[in-house]
Amino acid sequence: MVNIVFIMRIHALYHRSRKVLIFFTLLCLAEFGVEFYICWVVSRETANAAFKPPIPGWRGCLTSPISVSIHSLAAWCICAAVGFVFFAFTLFKFKDSLKDDNGRVQLDLIKDLKYLSPLLNVLMRDGAMFFFIILGTLLYPLREFVD
Repeated sequence: MVNIVFIMRIHALYHRSRKVLIFFTLLCLAEFGVEFYICWVVSRETANAAFKPPIPGWRGCLTSPISVSIHSLAAWCICAAVGFVFFAFTLFKFKDSLKDDNGRVQLDLIKDLKYLSPLLNVLMRDGAMFFFIILGTLLYPLREFVD
């Protein structure tokens, strides 16, 4: 659901470009497909590795095979990569807004916020905030893989 909102934002930033819309729609569908497949593989491997209950009526014990960790890591990396692509496209558009009449990027224009459009300021601020919050959320579970 969040990806749909960000597709709409990028689509608006790039002047309703059909190419950008198609690219991000396909990117998010591919992300969803890969993550769905990884969830299916992980659930199948976890179910196969579960211990049978020692006494009838008790629950069995789940285990965590090594391959589950590897597949989970792949799913987290794909999610972070898609978030990075959204952020990179937003930064690229922000860089374009800092060009002067000769086409050179003027970093001094960042100091004068009156020069930048209010909508672009909001999109950049929210996009950067989203990226770093989501990146932190995605990286936090990866500490298990570092051990």
